[in-house]
Amino acid sequence: HNSTWVSQAQDWFCHLSGSCECSSLDVVKKMSLPPVNPYLPSDTMHILTEELKDDVNIVPDKIFDNSFITGWHLLDVSFKVPRASIFLSLNSPVSDESVENTVLLRLLLETLEFTINERRYMAEEAGISVEITNYSFLSPCYGLRLLFFGYSSKLSKLMFDVLNALKSLNPSQELFDMAKERASTDYRNRRFQQPYLHAVLSNTQFLEKPFFHHDERLEKLNQMKLDDLLGFKQKFLESLRIDSLIHGNIDGQESLQILKDVEQLLACKNPPQQLPPLTMTKLPSAPSRILHEQLCPCDEHLDSAIALYFQIGKTSHKLSAHADLLCQILVKEAYTQLRTKEQLGYIVSSEVHSRWGVLGIRIVIQSLKPPQELEERILSFLQTFHAYVGDMEEETFREHVESLRTKKLEPDITLEQRSSRMFHEICTREQCWDRRRQETTGDDR
Repeated sequence: HNSTWVSQAQDWFCHLSGSCECSSLDVVKKMSLPPVNPYLPSDTMHILTEELKDDVNIVPDKIFDNSFITGWHLLDVSFKVPRASIFLSLNSPVSDESVENTVLLRLLLETLEFTINERRYMAEEAGISVEITNYSFLSPCYGLRLLFFGYSSKLSKLMFDVLNALKSLNPSQELFDMAKERASTDYRNRRFQQPYLHAVLSNTQFLEKPFFHHDERLEKLNQMKLDDLLGFKQKFLESLRIDSLIHGNIDGQESLQILKDVEQLLACKNPPQQLPPLTMTKLPSAPSRILHEQLCPCDEHLDSAIALYFQIGKTSHKLSAHADLLCQILVKEAYTQLRTKEQLGYIVSSEVHSRWGVLGIRIVIQSLKPPQELEERILSFLQTFHAYVGDMEEETFREHVESLRTKKLEPDITLEQRSSRMFHEICTREQCWDRRRQETTGDDR
């Protein structure tokens, strides 16, 4: 039995070998091993330095500052891995000048994404990631935000490869059409989002300036040509102002050289222009209110939705802590009353809304009931909630305070989380490195 099996196997192998002999030499010549991955780390040791013990009071150093680039650095091996983050915010005043420029910035992002796809794949195989975005909910974004994180050995190489790709970007018509189609699909699909997202978007449209609706963007996108993108790219690069953070397993001397090389690569002779302010509409004082109504753009959705926004005022550490504490209590009570007891709908949420230095609280409900009834239910609930907070026992109040304090003082779990927290302070220009401690010092009722 075994000899029969061996004979059959030999016959099969001979047949396979024979078929290979008949193959074309042209096919064989086209076969090759994959290229060497240039992002594989060559050094996996972390720098010997003292670990950062106090997570709350960590402060980066400003190591580079001129009219073109501001650079911050923090050597940090607390997580005991040879990893680092390099965050760049490429700011330009032309980004939000008009709806046309907003659309062109999106096309610039999409074409850059397509261009670096191969590099990104190889980098991810080597443990390095890159994220590119033109939007941030928490801090101002005046252009493109490039976030690199992973093994520190080849992190700067990936960064310079992406920056060179941006500088030399000259997409083909086919690539431009692909980017245009991706952006168009995104803008069109936003019409089919859940009603509560449209309600939140209406809040944003009224409050934030500048703001361009996705329908406006889609209309302009259809008119865009490749030459428009190339012209915008040139204006964007000629008016850059960069904020940067290098954090992790990269020392100060290497970080300084990286920033100098970035300046040499991207700096232009034109003096940087002032970035335009991002503003929030100041709402009239109570009892005045502003009502905005609109039909849901998607006929398939049967639900209604309401986003009720209460503007508190200019943010401060104390006011922000009070809003967080109030919302922590509000979330549970609103869910219990409006969703569980009154069964208004599955989507009932409350959140602190902090944007461009203005603080507020927003309550959102999606339901089969009409928005007018939802508003009445919310306002009625808030009256009972006001009485509930006023009558709250001191022990219960202290439990809420300690719960929030514990949550705010939770240490950073990853290097990337710490990097993101510091970069937020850099991009907002506030640089309040001990924000969490500042917001947890008071406990007055």
